[in-house]
Amino acid sequence: MNDVRELIVSKVRDEAEAIRSFELVSPDGDLLPCFSAGAHIDVHTPEGATRQYSLLNDDRERHRYVIAVLREEEGRGGSRWMHDVVEAGMRLRIGAPRNAFPLEACSAPIILIAGGIGITPLLAMARSLEAKGIPYVLHFVTRSTARTPFLTELSQAPFAERVVLYRGDCPDEPRFDAEKLMGSLSPGSHIYLCGSVGFMDAVCVAAQARPDTVLHKEYFAAPAIQPTGDEEAFTLQLARSGGELIVPSDKSIVEVIGEHGVECPLNCEQGICGTCLTTVISGEIDHRDFYLSAADRARGDQMLICVSRAKHGSVLVLDL
Repeated sequence: MNDVRELIVSKVRDEAEAIRSFELVSPDGDLLPCFSAGAHIDVHTPEGATRQYSLLNDDRERHRYVIAVLREEEGRGGSRWMHDVVEAGMRLRIGAPRNAFPLEACSAPIILIAGGIGITPLLAMARSLEAKGIPYVLHFVTRSTARTPFLTELSQAPFAERVVLYRGDCPDEPRFDAEKLMGSLSPGSHIYLCGSVGFMDAVCVAAQARPDTVLHKEYFAAPAIQPTGDEEAFTLQLARSGGELIVPSDKSIVEVIGEHGVECPLNCEQGICGTCLTTVISGEIDHRDFYLSAADRARGDQMLICVSRAKHGSVLVLDL
């Protein structure tokens, strides 16, 4: 199960309004599995739920993991549990780091754009880039000073001069203008984007005017997708268990295989966490996730079966 281990919560700290950070260490003082900037860990709740949180500390550190959690009253309960129950001294079950949002090795200009709690993976990226002497700029957009986490650290960090703040209640700071920022970028720039769905959607729209740049993004929640009304049933074959099933228009692959006793690791059910990533042996995939890269999709050998389906007329054969 993704190398689950128990870690101790060594520190809990309020970083901003409704945002709290948690430092996790080994009970025995052992070194933790290494991670790369942009990675996240799974936190397992006592009720059996799993939530992903980005690692924000220096990826050269092996003695601790640091995450930050935004309390979401309308969420699925994980963030409320982290805020209301988890305290220093507790033990949490944690999965090994995974990275679906890595920094790519390139010589092009690097632009980091964070909205609110989306600063967490980008803060780790800033630390990594700074340590390697790679130029970048971090644009950090928040509603107000009270809702700006890590403000003191960002203002005092060795890379403080690379940080551009946009706080809604600070008239002396610039107003964030996604179109203007995109228009100022050099051709070939690599953009790393993370934040709320609305914020990311606005930046993505602006980025469409710059096809000469490369946009990397990570969603914490899936964007709302309007049903097309033309969903079709398709045939699904399970190579290992030997079954052939029909996936109707109103059900997902995971729902159908679950009804037939085939289990698959599952978490977000929104196509953002990668937990249900499954090998595709044959068939054309209608990718509907927000996890796989364009290169991953082009290979056509993996899919997230919580949301993705088969293309019209295709039979999917999965390694299940």
